[in-house]
Amino acid sequence: MDEAEASGQVWRDEVRARPTAEQDRDALARLVEVDADSFEIELYERAVDPQVLSIDRAQRSHVGSTPGMCGDFESVSSAKEVE
Repeated sequence: MDEAEASGQVWRDEVRARPTAEQDRDALARLVEVDADSFEIELYERAVDPQVLSIDRAQRSHVGSTPGMCGDFESVSSAKEVE
């Protein structure tokens, strides 16, 4: 496994291990209900941003995709070797 493949695998493992954006949003909503300080409100506003939710879904979708697809490092490096 080369450096690019190893880096991609680390990223995929991190995406799989972290809570989803929806889980973060729900946890922050509960926190804001109990203790709404300005920092917590700012975090909640970011968590409910549709773009944040969309990016999280896209990253999780990519992690679940077949290796070598969707611009994965493996396919990019293989294409360069062919040239």
